[in-house]
Parts: sequence; structure tokens; C-alpha cells
Amino acid sequence: MRLNVHIHKIKSIDDLTIALPVDKGLYAITGQNGSGKSTIVACASRAFFRMKMADYFGAIEDDAFIECELNGITRRWEKKRSDTKNLTDYWAHSSNGKMEINGFYEGSLIFGNRFRNTSYEKM
Repeated sequence: MRLNVHIHKIKSIDDLTIALPVDKGLYAITGQNGSGKSTIVACASRAFFRMKMADYFGAIEDDAFIECELNGITRRWEKKRSDTKNLTDYWAHSSNGKMEINGFYEGSLIFGNRFRNTSYEKM
């Protein structure tokens, strides 16, 4: 089973469509710092969990959106402007059903030169 995620103009991602496995198991998304790994996971998890989009994603372009599809159910969030005079933005949500999976966790590995002074005992 796969969760199809389409991310458009969110943080460092200009436009990406990715199919993520959601069957029981351990999966890794790897890449350089700032490449969008956490953004992909945050966008995918948004299909199942509530979070304040503006707080996490910050300022985004007017045509930004996130779309997730699983087993024929689609959820979409897109930036909307509620007040053209005050330029107030919000995220509009649409869905054609209930989307659920059991468990979703993002963890990080401490690896690389920037962590050379890390003390596992203090963590």
C-alpha cells in the first residue's frame, strides 16, 4: 500500500510527487541537509494528523498546496486568501473520505561532523 503525496511550493520543494510505503516496516528518506526530508514527512503526516500549517511551513507562495491520496481517498490543502485588503492567508482543506493508518513516526539519526560533540549520555 502506498500513500501518494504531491507537494507544490512548500519550503525547499518546488514540485514533487512521491509514493511512500505505509505497510508495516521501517523506511528511510535520506538526503543532504535542507533537501526537504522533514518537509516530505510533515506533508505526508498532515494527511493523518492536525497541525498548524502556517506555524510549521511559514510563508508560502499563493499557489502552494499539499495533496495526499491513499486507497482512492484524497485530501488536499491549499493556500487561500481570505481578505484581499489585509492580505490574510489560510489553508483550505478538502477531502472525499476518511483516511487512516496505524502509526506514523519521524525520527532522526545523529550522524555527521556537525554532531561530533554530541554526548549520548546527556541525551
